[in-house]
Amino acid sequence: QGRVLHGRITEDPMFWASPTLLLEDAFGDVVVVAVYNVLGADWPATELMFPRGRELAIREPFYKVRKDGTIGIRVEDPADIVDAS
Repeated sequence: QGRVLHGRITEDPMFWASPTLLLEDAFGDVVVVAVYNVLGADWPATELMFPRGRELAIREPFYKVRKDGTIGIRVEDPADIVDAS
């Protein structure tokens, strides 16, 4: 507990079942982040919420193995994402 992941969105976000973005940390590592339970989320809203270059922090990041076998972060509560710019 008490962990926070800081990073910058490196590409335009995607929208599949939820907003999905690529986040780069201070070490240059990039991870896929899927944000669930975003009310009213669709493609236009995703682009506004998560623009390329936005710096943010994710409280208590939850890493998981995704369906394709890669590791990513799943955010269940959008309130765990805060602006870090």
